[in-house]
Amino acid sequence: MAPEMENAAYVGVLAIAIGAVALLTGHYAVLLALAPTVYLLGTSDEREITGTTVLTTHLLAVVAGVIAYLLFAQGIDPLSVEAQSSAAFRVILSPICALILTGIGLALLDEQFVTAHVMTTIVALGLLRTPQALGTLILSIALLASIHTLFGKFDSTDGQLTT
Repeated sequence: MAPEMENAAYVGVLAIAIGAVALLTGHYAVLLALAPTVYLLGTSDEREITGTTVLTTHLLAVVAGVIAYLLFAQGIDPLSVEAQSSAAFRVILSPICALILTGIGLALLDEQFVTAHVMTTIVALGLLRTPQALGTLILSIALLASIHTLFGKFDSTDGQLTT
């Protein structure tokens, strides 16, 4: 199979897994939060991204997003905020804080995973703010990391796992 088709198939497998979680739980924002990660995992030529990297960087991003949301945007519906209001300022401040916290955390872990920044922004905005939604997000992260650990390093040229 051509590498492009193999990548597309892998993106499809990852997207179906996350879509199934969203369908079963009703927390559709997990698709928004994880779509960039699905794409990156599915199209990375390097296959250097490990499941552990996905798990640790994204859990860090969730924690940073929750902290920022609780500090600045708790109780605000980001989709109904009036422009130039104090609520709008708080909604904007939350992901800025989350991005900074995520950046510091990733630097301390000596990791760089760009899609963790997407996730922290979504969490900090409050699009996934309930314990159930956050649990679904964490479950989805673990699912992606597990699938990638099992299949992300599979070399279709010789049918073996690469090391």
